[in-house]
Order: sequence, then structure tokens, then C-alpha cells
Amino acid sequence: MRPPGMAASLGTGGRAAVFAGVALFVAVAVLAAGALWRERHLTLEQARDDAAMLSAVMEESTARTFDSVDMALAGLAQHLESSRPARHDAGTRELMRERLKQLPTVRALFVIGPDGYIQHDTDHPKTPDVSLADRAYFKAFVEQPAVQRHLSQALQSRSGLGWFVAVRRRITAPDGRFVGIVVAAVQLDTVARLYLKLGLGEGRQLTLFQRDGLLLARYPDDGHTGHSYAELPVFAQLLPRSPTGVFDTDGPPYSDVRRIVAYRALESQPLVVVVAARHDAVLAGWSRLVTGVSVALVLFGLVTAISVFVYEQRRLHQRRAQAHSDAALEATALAERMRALAGELAAADERKTQFLSTLSHELRNVLSPIQIGLAIVERAEPASGEGRP
Repeated sequence: MRPPGMAASLGTGGRAAVFAGVALFVAVAVLAAGALWRERHLTLEQARDDAAMLSAVMEESTARTFDSVDMALAGLAQHLESSRPARHDAGTRELMRERLKQLPTVRALFVIGPDGYIQHDTDHPKTPDVSLADRAYFKAFVEQPAVQRHLSQALQSRSGLGWFVAVRRRITAPDGRFVGIVVAAVQLDTVARLYLKLGLGEGRQLTLFQRDGLLLARYPDDGHTGHSYAELPVFAQLLPRSPTGVFDTDGPPYSDVRRIVAYRALESQPLVVVVAARHDAVLAGWSRLVTGVSVALVLFGLVTAISVFVYEQRRLHQRRAQAHSDAALEATALAERMRALAGELAAADERKTQFLSTLSHELRNVLSPIQIGLAIVERAEPASGEGRP
């Protein structure tokens, strides 16, 4: 049986080994958690920087698109101010069609005269006699001489070609009279395709708004073109304070979805570009890293537990071997003591035998005369009765 002291010693050693293993695992887990948290922070900071940079690229691309349209309209307006061609002039229409080829986002160009009727049109050699004089955008040019250019709200094409915005510029005669406006219909899906070329990742969205919050184009498209988002913090709070910014939100239009949002207002156009990136998409790589580290920690925990178990088993084996060795030494010592005792008993027995032999010899020496005398007496004839008292 194992001595009680040995069991207690083994229990103390086992607890110490388990404590050391647990302490090592906790230390590694804490270090891993700290590194992961720092990596998460750096990943989000990098995503914010990327969103800000992407919004700057998006602003430049959008500004170039609309500025090129505006410059083309300015050139046409200048040509029409000086030449004053007749309505449905073939040369003017051909000039407009040549300009249209240089504007990939523009579906059509047309000119509206001072009476509200279309004078020239790249789509049709001759347009119907339909007056547009009552349209708000046309009346704005008539009633406000200071208005030189204008950008419409998102409009849906009646011909089924999707959404577009109308970029307009005043045509003024040399004497200052208002002689009409030149209009470019910018197809919004082509603007969205330009955003596609910027290289979006999963969970990211690019949006073009007017300054008043009206949605013009979005990629990927969610079907809300023409909807007003004036209540969003970008337009209600942030844009009035700063033309650019980056912030995190889980509010509308996608509540409960944490996002990084970067916005930037164009200087030359009443437009705002917005880049949004979902946290879960940004942290997808980090989440995979967390999974990998978690698996590694589990494996490390198993290895640590196995190491502690093996260490404890070795300690138990060593203690058992030591106990067996001690027991063998004790058995050897006991055998030696037994042999010594047997020797002592044998010597005592020898001394006893010698004593008895000597005693027997000495007694024989003393008793021999007595025995001889008694034998003589026994052999003598009994005496007669006369002589007895």
C-alpha cells in the first residue's frame, strides 16, 4: 500500500503543475486577446482612412464627370449665343452629337428656346411642339437672371431608360437677353458604373447625393434613387459644419448595422459623395484571424494539459520507483538483520550446547564415585540380625 505521506505529496505536486499550466494558458490567452483587440482597432482605423481616400477619389471622379458636362454645355451656349441658328438646324444638331460622343455619361443634349420649345435635340431631328415654359427649372432661368447653371433632381425617363439628372446652362445673347438654355441629360446608371470601376469590396457602398439629401446614384443600387435623405446626420448636422468627414454609425438608413461613413462635398457642383463600409465586412479578415487564434489557443490548451498530465505521470512514476527502491533497501536491511540475529541465535545455541556438554562431563566426574559405591552396596549381602541394635 502507498504511504499516506506519499499520496499527499503527489496531490500537492499535481496541484502545482495544474496551476502552472493554467497560469501559462491564461497569460498566452491574455496576450492573444490584447493583440487581437489592437489588430481590430488598427483594421477599423485603416478602413476609415480607406473610406476617406475613396471618397476623395469618388469626389474627383464625380467632379470631373459633371465639370466636363458643364464645360461642354458652356461651349455649346457660347456657340449658340453668337450664331443663333434656326430651329432644328442640322449643323447645330451635328455639332451637339459630336459633343455627345465625348460625354459617356450623357444620354442626350437639347436646347430650349426663350419661348419654352425645344430648338435642337440630339435624339430627334425634329421635336414635337411641346412647350416647357411652365416647368419650374425653366421658369427659374427666366425669373432669376443671376442663375447661370442648374442641376435638377433625379428624374425618371419616360422612355424607360432609367433615372437621370438634367444639367442646364443659361444661353445669353450679346445684348444680355435670355435666349434659352442648353440641357444635358446625365444618365445616373452610367455614374454608378463609374463607381464600380473604383473597386468596391464586400459590404461597401458608394452614393451620390445632392446637397439637400436627394439620392441621385448608388452602387450597389438599392432602388431608392430619387428618395430624400435630408434627415440623415450627414445633411442635417455634419455637412453644415464641415464639407468632409468620417464617422461611425448604426443609424438610418440601415439601422442596427454598424458602418463607417465618409462624406465629401464637391466644390464645383451641389453634390455630395458618400462612402459607407459595414463593420462586419471590414472585420471579416479579422474575424477569420480570431477564429484561427481561438483554434490555436484550444490546441495550446490541449498541449498544455497533456504536458501537465505527462509531467505528473512521470513524477508519479519516479515516486513509485523511489518507493520501490526504498522498500527494496528496507527489505535488504531487514534480511541482514535477520541473518545477524540468526547468527547470534546459532552462536547462543552453540554456547548452550558447549555448556551442557561441559556440565554433563563435570557431573559425570563427581557422580562416578557415588555410582560405584552405590553399586558395591547393592551387591553386598545383607548383614545378619544379631549384630543389629
